[in-house]
Amino acid sequence: MARVTKRDLVAEDSTLGSTNQDPPAAWKVNKMTPPLAASAEQDDTLTWKPSRQEWDAFVQRQLDELGLTYEALADQAARRDFRSPEALVLWTMIG
Repeated sequence: MARVTKRDLVAEDSTLGSTNQDPPAAWKVNKMTPPLAASAEQDDTLTWKPSRQEWDAFVQRQLDELGLTYEALADQAARRDFRSPEALVLWTMIG
């Protein structure tokens, strides 16, 4: 089995581990750092902000699918004992 050394992982001009410099100057990119995948301009994420009525309808549909009322879900949250992972996710969204 080959032994891995610091030199194998850190670029030659790195000052990693140096105590004589401020941290930002010491944080050189090492050989294991992947390139950035995309820039902010390339981000294809869409954001949708529902109306209050749409949000309320969504929450009610989710509660109906779980067979719960808001009060029952709030009780599970207060006890920190959720009946299902879906109940926990819903509470995290609406709690």
